[in-house]
Amino acid sequence: MHIQVENAACGLCESAETHQHLFTECHWGNTLRKDLANWMGVELLRGTIQQILAWIKRRRCKQLKKEAVAAMYGATIYYTWQARNWRPFRQEHVNTNFIIKQIKKELQVRLERVKESRKARNCQDLIQRICGR
Repeated sequence: MHIQVENAACGLCESAETHQHLFTECHWGNTLRKDLANWMGVELLRGTIQQILAWIKRRRCKQLKKEAVAAMYGATIYYTWQARNWRPFRQEHVNTNFIIKQIKKELQVRLERVKESRKARNCQDLIQRICGR
């Protein structure tokens, strides 16, 4: 399907918009990923979405940590796409700080649900870091 677009500029940073740019190169999305990776105490991954997911899968670390990192990357993709669409369709510019807070809340809720599980017992440092307890 080829849909003609009036403006091929990224709605978040004004660079040329491509799939690769939007989800892995855009300054707006990189701000999210850097802040969240630092907050979680994990390495900031670079590459295509497929490369990042393959790296997470191959990584030798606790399953819960893999799931949390994958959830963080999934959330940044979702919110980047949402913010990108809100610009032209709602004429709204989405603040990265608002999105970072939202993703942090979602990850905290997700880990709160599993913090007493067997797989969480081996990952208390991550639980402590994200949930604060």
